[in-house]
Amino acid sequence: MTREECLAILRAERLRAYNFFYGCGFSDEIVIRERNGKYAVYATDKDASEIDGTAAEYDREEDALEDYLERLRARERLRRAREGNGGAVRTPAFCETIQKESET
Repeated sequence: MTREECLAILRAERLRAYNFFYGCGFSDEIVIRERNGKYAVYATDKDASEIDGTAAEYDREEDALEDYLERLRARERLRRAREGNGGAVRTPAFCETIQKESET
């Protein structure tokens, strides 16, 4: 996957809260950027700081783009689940339903 293909998917799926190789970070987003000769993918908190334990680094940009897209899709599924369940995901059955929907 190329950067252009990834951007086209982001727009087509209307994914939100993403930082696509921007120089600065914002709060509560998924970030992809070049860092130390590699490609890093991570999440930021409400203060726009990298959340410990969320970073993955890749040698190949294609691998980083795939991870980035999957994280954004997962975040969108969770957002939709919360909206459809009064703001909280409460039951394992509900989570299983979301999982099955994502596999189709």
